[in-house]
Amino acid sequence: MATDCDESINGVDVFRMQELIGVLGENAEIGQFQFQATSDWVSGGKTRVSIQKFDVGGAKDETRSCPFVLEIDEPGVLLGSNTAMNPVELLLAASISCLTVGMAYNAALAGIQVNSIRFEASGNLDVRGFLGMTDRARPGYKDISIRCIVNSDASQETLQSLYAKVCATSPVLDTIQNPTKVAFDLVKENVNDEP
Repeated sequence: MATDCDESINGVDVFRMQELIGVLGENAEIGQFQFQATSDWVSGGKTRVSIQKFDVGGAKDETRSCPFVLEIDEPGVLLGSNTAMNPVELLLAASISCLTVGMAYNAALAGIQVNSIRFEASGNLDVRGFLGMTDRARPGYKDISIRCIVNSDASQETLQSLYAKVCATSPVLDTIQNPTKVAFDLVKENVNDEP
């Protein structure tokens, strides 16, 4: 386990991480986050997603002065212009980037130095479900495979234990592996309304 004297392991400020864990242990309300995203259709398969606001502990966070903007598109074979990743590729990216952060943070907390972390992900999907062509094919991924390649002096057993913990505590993996309540709402704007 890292000590309070350690400044940084794997680029993670271990002392601050331990402080955060201590604060959350004393006040669970601070650990309640609400993340938000907005998407606007551009044309065809293109969408522009903006992310800026989030709430932490019931209060609005104002630290992001500008939004993060992400372009989404579809490949040409799915009638897009192939200028950006599509939503299901973004889901793979979200999954492995969450796992990457989890590996770096948890390794640092355990005092494990890593030289590199690489994840590879693939998913199998039958697009006929998305197109509503058959009810025998679900719209989403049938299965997802994730592989982690870690360069570290730690033993295989230590890394395997670390990886199991990371997979068990990943917010993105938890969301896609377990039923999540989703509320849907539709608001119709009139043609003359400003978007």
